[in-house]
Amino acid sequence: MRERDTEVPWWIPSELKGRVVSETTNHITRREILKRGAFVGGAVVWATPVVQTLGMGRAFAATPSDTCIASWADKVESYSQGLQRDGNPIIAARSNVQNALGAPSDPPANSGEEDFFSLGFKKNAQGELVQGGGTLIVRLGTPYYSGQNGEAVVIETTLGSYPLESAHVFVGGSATGSWTLVGLAKNTTTPSLKVPLDGVGGLPAIITHIKIHDWTDPADFPLTNANYLNADAFDVKAVGISCPTNGPV
Repeated sequence: MRERDTEVPWWIPSELKGRVVSETTNHITRREILKRGAFVGGAVVWATPVVQTLGMGRAFAATPSDTCIASWADKVESYSQGLQRDGNPIIAARSNVQNALGAPSDPPANSGEEDFFSLGFKKNAQGELVQGGGTLIVRLGTPYYSGQNGEAVVIETTLGSYPLESAHVFVGGSATGSWTLVGLAKNTTTPSLKVPLDGVGGLPAIITHIKIHDWTDPADFPLTNANYLNADAFDVKAVGISCPTNGPV
């Protein structure tokens, strides 16, 4: 039987990627990898030599370490941006999805500097703006292992006084899910979301991605108010995992 090609997880060091073989033969399990090495800043540091070639599929068992490693999102996997409240496209300055990556910057209040990505509102089949707008899926800079006492963090930017803007936040073990809902981020709190992950049921053993789906209600932004015409729903400034001992939030 011909061996099946294996996709190498993104966190495997580049010098080891050429040594991957079939998922079904001569492979070392992820549990063994974690026994032999430790993750430091997203890389594998080996404690003992690995003599077998590496071959790991998408599904694997995890052995959590004792240390929670805080990290911000470092890659946009996919996104779908919606519209302004008046149905027009969101302005370019608020459409740079890369603004959602990395640690949050701190421009002066009301400086006009756009350092976030606006999710926007979406239309239904009848062409009406409804609740359930744009989406964003990002990859964490360092995987999070369930049981490490970390917190999911989302930071939003609202310039001026606005009605409630919110978004559902999910975590997953890949860019395509499956997804576990961990909370509702709101522009009325700082940060918009900070929820202990260990209190959430159904988490994947290893969390590598976070998905944000806008849940702002356009009815809260009546078109009769000229100040709301360019409202563009939840604004994502930063996404990540926070640890009680080493931040980042």
